[in-house]
Amino acid sequence: MLLYVARHGETFNNTAGLINGQSNDVLTAKGQKQATDLAEKLKDIHLDTIYTSTLQRALDTGAPTALEHSINIIQDSRLMEVDFGLLTVQPYSATVKDFGLPASALLSTYTYDLSLYKGETSEQVRARVQAFMNDIKRADNESALVITHGGIFRWFHYLIEGKKIQLTKNAELHTFEL
Repeated sequence: MLLYVARHGETFNNTAGLINGQSNDVLTAKGQKQATDLAEKLKDIHLDTIYTSTLQRALDTGAPTALEHSINIIQDSRLMEVDFGLLTVQPYSATVKDFGLPASALLSTYTYDLSLYKGETSEQVRARVQAFMNDIKRADNESALVITHGGIFRWFHYLIEGKKIQLTKNAELHTFEL
């Protein structure tokens, strides 16, 4: 199975330097264009299914591709961004005090515990992404598109290729063989 994975388009919190976490932020005009450009990039690629997180920014990023391919989007909460709890919509630097790293760098360690702030641990995130991947491996698809978030995108790389990566650009597309 070919799995195409993209991060959502640019959002207002992204441009303001705020931790999106599981907030329901929306795409900027640039983010909307990135979503349209992503659909254009994928227009000649066969897709059986499109999965997005349940957050609006992911759904809006996947919508132009779904329209182009005339297929419905399946929303899955396991694809939601890492829950930062009380740090959600705080500056990226809000994690420095307790973790010594800004939010994005913290996610790139793959070993974080945001439960102090009523958020998730890296093991909880890993488990939900792995469960999602196990389910789509069992699905009868030749190819699928997943629109998700920066923290979750990292786990796809790690779980499929064993690679730890840094933050990817908005609407950046990667292809994996499952």
